[in-house]
Amino acid sequence: MALFQNLLSAFKGREEARVPLAPGFFTEWMPAFDGGGSSRAYRYESAVETGFLTNPVAQRAVRIVAEGIAQAPLSASDNDLASLVTATSAGQPFIETLAAHVLLHGNGFVQIIKDASGRPIELFALRPDRVKVITGSDGWPCAYEYAVAANTVRIPIEDEDGWPGIIHIKAMHPLDDHMGATAFRN
Repeated sequence: MALFQNLLSAFKGREEARVPLAPGFFTEWMPAFDGGGSSRAYRYESAVETGFLTNPVAQRAVRIVAEGIAQAPLSASDNDLASLVTATSAGQPFIETLAAHVLLHGNGFVQIIKDASGRPIELFALRPDRVKVITGSDGWPCAYEYAVAANTVRIPIEDEDGWPGIIHIKAMHPLDDHMGATAFRN
């Protein structure tokens, strides 16, 4: 009943009956209303560190959703395809890793590794913060670049036979044609 009484007293209009607001209640929101100055540059690494790695609640929430997606029933017309999707990627469950990437970054990139005959043998979830979209003269993506340290690999969207070399799964972003919206900002 105390919670209901506190909520009620917040709207009664008498100063002595109102619930006191915590000091500095609006301090975190002040930069949003600051007309001058420039906004901070967004860095995915620092956003993940502050919003995810140091927050066990956020970690658990992302893990619950990613595990739920990975445990959803899968139906495939081809057994080889089903084994590719249910395999691990860098020692982690592929679907779970891909779901976590989309949840945190807004983008999931899957590199399709093929054997000498051109058959897919592995699906590898690429870290989305290391992927850059390369657009052609028409503005449409023609390749992706994956950078690790000083090494950069260019992965074409399609191989010479027209099969995809990379699959991009993205969250909706109303202002970006090529990249998905991230879940949080720092």
